[in-house]
Amino acid sequence: MNQNFLQHLLWSSWSKETAYKGVGDSWNYNNRATGQCAITSILVQEILGGYIKKADVENYKFSHYWNYIDGEDVDFTISQFSKNTPSYINIKLVDKDRILLNEETKKQYEILRKKVYENMDIYKNIEKNIQQLCQCNENIHQLGSSIHFGKNCNLLFIGEVPAKDGWRTTGKAWINEKGNIIPSGKILQQLLEYLNINLMDITFTEAVKCFPKDRKELLSMGKLWQKILYEQIDFLSPNIIITLGDFPTKALLGNTYKKFTDVVGKEFFIEIKNQKYIIIPTYHPSPISPQSLKGNIDIYKKINKLLNT
Repeated sequence: MNQNFLQHLLWSSWSKETAYKGVGDSWNYNNRATGQCAITSILVQEILGGYIKKADVENYKFSHYWNYIDGEDVDFTISQFSKNTPSYINIKLVDKDRILLNEETKKQYEILRKKVYENMDIYKNIEKNIQQLCQCNENIHQLGSSIHFGKNCNLLFIGEVPAKDGWRTTGKAWINEKGNIIPSGKILQQLLEYLNINLMDITFTEAVKCFPKDRKELLSMGKLWQKILYEQIDFLSPNIIITLGDFPTKALLGNTYKKFTDVVGKEFFIEIKNQKYIIIPTYHPSPISPQSLKGNIDIYKKINKLLNT
């Protein structure tokens, strides 16, 4: 299983119910990795193999657990330390059975494990439904996914529609068949510097999953795919959704505005299954748009403030 995909499964499965009780009220929706390291390391070992490491953390009252796979440290819960890089002491390998001797930990592990596999099934069903709903003759599932899973889970970027020679062919968002970053990707990469995020680390999908024969079909296709898009958002459970341009914004907000300039850069909310999501419309990073870079800079600075609030 791809590590980024597993990271997203964990992200959408962590909850206060699975958090180590010692963290108390410090667990929150914006930092879901808090108190999840022990049970997460066990599940990661089950799925990806390798070993489990444990260490004491300087100036921190709890131990930390992570994985060691193919000669590399793999830590799916490092984000709980925010921007402070932890200093470890007394590092050692531990056996999962020893961790599970604690009945509360064992119970939380079983809850997390069940949720992760449920989310995996949800994802598979979404992709299956996309294949069945697709009305074009193109196979959009050459790589088995309509989502580019980046390392970053708290942001979801939503574009307009997949291009025939785009990332569905290469497997990497914003990369063409020659392995080069496309012009829009270069502009987005500049904007992502304000968020300290690499282009390849973002999570990305499109509002429409098919290749339209005519752009005039986009509006009707947006309505056709809206339910699927909402299901993907519910599955990914991002903290902030960034729409790239007018069309994906309308796919989520509907015809609630007359001009895109009336909403671009502002915060909106949608609710899916009792969970609220922040939506921030941005200009599409296309080089043909005069606003693609300069019009987005202040918006991305605003997003960075939200991420650090």
